[in-house]
Parts: sequence; C-alpha cells; structure tokens
Amino acid sequence: MRNCQTVWPPDPPAPIITEEIPPHPFHRASADGRHMLVVMDDFSRYPEVEIVSSTGAAETISKFEKIMATHGLIRELRTDNGPPFNGQEWADYLRSKHTKHRKITPRWPQANGEVERFMRTLLKVVRIAHSDNQDIERALYSFLADYRLTPHSTTGVSPSAICISRKVKDIIPHHARWEDQSVKPTMHPDGRETRNRRASQWRRARTPTLGVGDTVLVRDRHPGSKFRLPFELAHWTITRIQGTMVTATRGLETVTRNTSVFKQVPRGPTPTQRTGESRLAVPSGEETCEPATILPCDMAPQEEAEGEDSGSGTGDPRPEPRQSPPDTGASQRSEATRYHLHDNPRPPQRLRDYDLRS
Repeated sequence: MRNCQTVWPPDPPAPIITEEIPPHPFHRASADGRHMLVVMDDFSRYPEVEIVSSTGAAETISKFEKIMATHGLIRELRTDNGPPFNGQEWADYLRSKHTKHRKITPRWPQANGEVERFMRTLLKVVRIAHSDNQDIERALYSFLADYRLTPHSTTGVSPSAICISRKVKDIIPHHARWEDQSVKPTMHPDGRETRNRRASQWRRARTPTLGVGDTVLVRDRHPGSKFRLPFELAHWTITRIQGTMVTATRGLETVTRNTSVFKQVPRGPTPTQRTGESRLAVPSGEETCEPATILPCDMAPQEEAEGEDSGSGTGDPRPEPRQSPPDTGASQRSEATRYHLHDNPRPPQRLRDYDLRS
C-alpha cells in the first residue's frame, strides 16, 4: 500500500538527558501557568506561586519583579514559549534583566517536567479546596508552606532550607539537632543518572537516528476521527537538529517538534539494486552457496567421465535419467524443492542441500 507507513506506530522517545546542577539557588528556574504563575528553582526545588487574572505580559512582569526582588535576578529561565512568554514585551523585559530565555520544544511538556508536575499537584489542592467550600487562596498558601518545609526526594533537604541556607522552624516535631545550621543538598549526579536511566528503560527510549536532510513524516497535528492516519501524508525535510528538538520544512511551512513526532521515510532502492546487480554480503566465516541450476525433473547433472565410457556402447553422449529414491511420505513435500535424504542425512541448511527441479 502507498500509505502503509503512515499507520505504523510512532517511534519511541529519546533517552532522558541529565542536565548539570546549577551552582546556587535561582541560577536557573522554570516557569509555567495561566491562572497561576509558577516559578520553580532547579537547584533547591523551591516553588513560587502567584495568582494572576490574565496572561498579559504586564501582569506577569509585575509578578516576576516581586519574585526577583526576593531571590535575586535569574540567570536562565525555561518556559514553554506560550502566552505570555512569547511576546516582544516579555523578551525586552528579560533582556533588561540579563536573563537568558530558554524555550523548550513546542508541544513537548516533558522538557519542562519539574514545573509541569508541580502544576498537577496544585490543581489537586485547588479542586479539594473548592469541593470542601474552603478559601482557595488560603488553602494554596497552606500547601506551599508544607511543601517548602518537607525534605525533597531529589535533594534530601527541604527547599526552604536550601534557599535561605538554614533550617526553618515549623510545628512538625524533629529529632535532629538544631545546633548545625549548615545545609548541604545531596543531589548526586550518579543518582540522577540512575533514575534517568531507569526512566528511559521504562519508556523503552531509543537514540534517534535522524539527520539533517532526511525525509520524514510528521505525526497528525489535528487528530479527530479514528479513521484519520496517525501521520500526515506530506513529506518534510529536516533542516536543523538541536538535541532532541528537530526542525523540518515543507515549502514555506516550518514545524519544530520532538524527535518522537517524526518518522523517517526509508530511501528507495539504488539503481544497482533495481537492476539486480547487487549481492547480499556474506558474513565472514560463512560458506557461500553456489548458484543453483534448474534442471528438468527427469534429468540430473552430468558426471565427469572417469576412464573409458562405461555406457552401453551405443555412443550416445546423453546420460541416463537419474532415478529418484522411493518416496516415503513425499506427498507432503514440495516437488520443486525435494530433499534427497539418501544423499545427505543431516537436515537441510543451505541451498545446495536441495535438488531444485522444475
């Protein structure tokens, strides 16, 4: 079928790449949100949450001014390039603060997984508060206080203790000594790599083999009916690859997605393969098979004469037909590929073990 490749399952995602640990708190942060602006520190996992009424750049900039006044300027900010992080006013603001704006792959929220996962937890808090007729803002800040004082599974220390370099008093009883005020996070690179490796194995991740100039198919960007193909029929050409972010073009249209969204189109056969001149490579150490000769069913290959002719003396050079052995249960075997057990007792393994006769 012409479109059989468009219904194949998508390729597995690429393995998870481990990023370097930032040198100090709020050196690199991740941001996301529409109704709630969330900024997560990549070093201490300290979250800042601000309730916003719109996704306009003016209100978002005002909230960021408050966050940066508390924790200092952020060197690198990672967002999904959605509103309000895709406007010119926002770009000018980050440029004035000397903050590098790092945009993740479009439609691939896993690249900003830390803050995306935290947004899921916040949504649970809001739903519970709404169902219990509680004040949503009060329930939200109560949850943030507990989250910031709880030791994080990645660092082993609470986010607030890392962010302000001391332990914070709370109402939870502790058995630890309060004399030691020094806080050292335990983000070991080996442990992070082990977790990422296990996650890649669970996802069956595979290193992509795409390259610049390859022809690919793009996963359907407007899924609807079940009868729609998983991949679009149009062919795209890869023009840029940056990590797991791939950019492909088709005419004047450009699309940037993760490597798992693309499927490589296999190249057609070369002229040598189409003319039948190519041969299969034989692995080293394997015995090559001689080309088979198709003979009539009542004929056999001529044997070389040894000494004088042992024929009937009539001088007829035509050899006598070779008699086949008694066929015991040969009705189940194909006449075109009959195997002579009396010539070779071992099971057939190569082409020359068969007597090909038309």
